Amino acid sequence: MNWWMVPGSLLVTGIFFCAIAQADETDRRTVADSSQPVTIVILGSSTASGKNLDKPMYGGREGDLKLAWPNRYAEFLEETRPGSKVINLSKPGRVTYHAMPTGTKNPEGIPDPDPSMNVTAALKHGPDAIILAYPGIGEDSDLLEVISNVDAIQTAAGDVPVWVQTPQPAASMSPETLAARLKFREMLIEKYGDRVLDFWTPLALSDNSAWDSRLGLTDGGHPNKDGHFAIFEVVREARIPESALRR
Repeated sequence: MNWWMVPGSLLVTGIFFCAIAQADETDRRTVADSSQPVTIVILGSSTASGKNLDKPMYGGREGDLKLAWPNRYAEFLEETRPGSKVINLSKPGRVTYHAMPTGTKNPEGIPDPDPSMNVTAALKHGPDAIILAYPGIGEDSDLLEVISNVDAIQTAAGDVPVWVQTPQPAASMSPETLAARLKFREMLIEKYGDRVLDFWTPLALSDNSAWDSRLGLTDGGHPNKDGHFAIFEVVREARIPESALRR
């Protein structure tokens, strides 16, 4: 046999296993790109709660809570993947420490994990993916510690993929707070790549000095309905269900 000739049995075997691999990849792509329902759990704070969207005194409007980005996302998934669920475990004032696994001992003076709204609670819903929506970063935030919290939450989630949002701009920020938020955004993108949801860019002015006032409520810290739509678009374009089901 010449060295460049492949024995028939080896050729058939190679074709067979190649076909299996291609079929497996096709099956995974079909599942990911189909209308298969998914369950997404959001762990977050005030923006994910839709804070003040329904408060006229802050430029909101009664009934507009339904326009908060988690509710828009739930509606979108129900239309495209009927039977999907978005479970929103968010509450104003929450930070990543609240989302740590049940039993975690946080540093002294730091709130304990909330067993009803943390990663342990999220996993009880059997999610296909988890979104961490904690934008609150200030000049006194320990950025490395917050990253450590995100890592711990991801570890606790096991094989359930976790997406994390960036900080958000506000109407007015001290130079120190602005620097901390921009630095943390950079750290998140560098560490977590395409599992980062960049909420900063669509809400901020081009010079990053503050938010675009057209997208904010008059409370100075939370998006209005148009801001929430901009955030929703970021989440939608991330194609979380496709990525989660293809893993």
